[in-house]
Amino acid sequence: MNHRHRCVYCRTEWSCAEDCPLAGLSACESCRDKLRRTPGMPRRVIALDDTRILDRLTEREADRIRRRLWSDRES
Repeated sequence: MNHRHRCVYCRTEWSCAEDCPLAGLSACESCRDKLRRTPGMPRRVIALDDTRILDRLTEREADRIRRRLWSDRES
């Protein structure tokens, strides 16, 4: 699943081999770190063309939360 991403903040481009629910526009790691450190910084919105993308994003986030809950439970 090789594809490219482009940061909506700094326009950096990079290749990705992960199964991303949203290929294309994204935020690079450096810009994501800046957003976390600066809570008042406005965030750009990426328009979704199809509700299937939102479904995949929701499913992925639910999986991440489930894994975190299971790892907390095992600790």
